Amino acid sequence: MRHIEVHVLETETDAFSAVASGLLDDPNLVTACVDCGDDVGALEVFEPYCVVLDDEDRWFICTYCAEPVTDPDSTESYNDLPLEDDEDDEDDRFVVLDD
Repeated sequence: MRHIEVHVLETETDAFSAVASGLLDDPNLVTACVDCGDDVGALEVFEPYCVVLDDEDRWFICTYCAEPVTDPDSTESYNDLPLEDDEDDEDDRFVVLDD
């Protein structure tokens, strides 16, 4: 069984608490979300993020990308999405690059 911790830092005060608890080394951390690549942390305006830990690693993810775990009621389920019409094979979301 794998054990994963998710710590949500919503404010600058949370970042200072994370440093005090040993979760972070620097409250002014600026990094990129490992999922979408958006910058999070101590930007001009604090951008909330999650610190995720397992037995070996630590990574950072924006709160939007973490919503399926931190607030599953706020995200749209794949089961709630409308089915696509398969009759239109022309638009299959592939992009053709010219040589």
